Amino acid sequence: MAEERPTRTPYASTAIERGGTSNPQPTTPKFTTTEIILGSIVCIILDVIAAIGDVFSFSILGDIVQWASWLVFTFWFTIKGCSVTSGLVKRYLIPLAADLIPIFPTLIFSFLVTTYMENHPEKFAELEKLEKVASVANNAANKVAAVANKVKSKIPVKK
Repeated sequence: MAEERPTRTPYASTAIERGGTSNPQPTTPKFTTTEIILGSIVCIILDVIAAIGDVFSFSILGDIVQWASWLVFTFWFTIKGCSVTSGLVKRYLIPLAADLIPIFPTLIFSFLVTTYMENHPEKFAELEKLEKVASVANNAANKVAAVANKVKSKIPVKK
């Protein structure tokens, strides 16, 4: 007689072996589809206003509209608890990178990239590790520069 084995999926067995539950709960996205659609509509309208402002004011009015509206979106992202806009570099890096491309709807691009990064954090885990490595390297470089300045100040200057 053949032995009967319990039928379990490989995911359930590995989760049970790790001490977890047999049905891992999927993470809920921070932005719902409705929020993404409504935010995209607002971004498109603001991009059109910015484009019209660019034509009539040599891009000064368009930049003001885009920067002010991105600050409002950043405030909304912060209220939602987004980690993408947690630091000043991250908060302004996305729209500044999009501003480098002329005649491009900057707000819609920045909004969609930010919402995608927030709804799929597992795809960007490597970037967070890279950011931690970069901050450690930056701290080490600052310490080396401080030691070099101390040593340099103690060396007598010959004239």
